[in-house]
Amino acid sequence: MQLKLDYEAYQRNSETSKSAYYKKKDKLTLKEQVYDLLLDNPLANYQIADTMEVPLSSVTARIRELQIDSKVEDSGKRTLSKYGRDCVVWKRTKI
Repeated sequence: MQLKLDYEAYQRNSETSKSAYYKKKDKLTLKEQVYDLLLDNPLANYQIADTMEVPLSSVTARIRELQIDSKVEDSGKRTLSKYGRDCVVWKRTKI
């Protein structure tokens, strides 16, 4: 059974909707932040997560999106994770 409300859940002209829009408007997405971080030097997923203080799973998903968009690629280098496993070091592609 669907919950019925006496009002629309999303209201385009409500003050809270406007406030949320303006707070988010000029902020970079996590994907953009990851991409910008790779400008200076190639990094592995765990290094990005540690630097940005975000979950590794969030970084992995953003890297995959950037890879699909052809904005990042495997640098050919590897680094060891804290568990002793090889990790891909990502770099920005030349656009």
